[in-house]
Amino acid sequence: MNKAAVEAAKIKSVMEEPWVYLATGRDLEHLGKEDEIIYNQATWQMHKLALYVQMFHLFRANEMEGDYYEFGCHRARTFRMALTEARRHNLENMRFFPFDSFAGLPDLETPEETRHSLYTPAALCTTEEEFHLMIQEHSIYVDRCRTIKGFYKDSLTKDLQGELLTQGSRIGIVNIDC
Repeated sequence: MNKAAVEAAKIKSVMEEPWVYLATGRDLEHLGKEDEIIYNQATWQMHKLALYVQMFHLFRANEMEGDYYEFGCHRARTFRMALTEARRHNLENMRFFPFDSFAGLPDLETPEETRHSLYTPAALCTTEEEFHLMIQEHSIYVDRCRTIKGFYKDSLTKDLQGELLTQGSRIGIVNIDC
């Protein structure tokens, strides 16, 4: 992890009390774009993980049942968090359904004034094969993952709904990140 990200997580004693370390001008003097990206990803991922810990704890503590559905699975980060937390909470019956095009973003033909430089056609692409490799390497509940490939307008059909209902799938937790 980069120095800025490590510094962000430090607790510092100030007046004999624990305080979160706040970077100074000297600390950030040579901060570049790559440092900013690493810092943002590290801190953002910590917040997401905290959310998943709470979400799965509440799911288990309230004796809920159902499967995990995720819409938008680039790099399988939150999907792997879900697998980990489901295992930590011994959710032995939960199944996992990642929905994604596995081809990146579609071409939405948005007006120039509303476009975002990061959201271009094919951006945020993790292929289905790459996704499966990440899940296999993670090695938690691999046999309970079923990818649903395609852009939602094509893949979210009544037939799929019927098939999942016939298999007894109920949504227990859903992440919509698209």
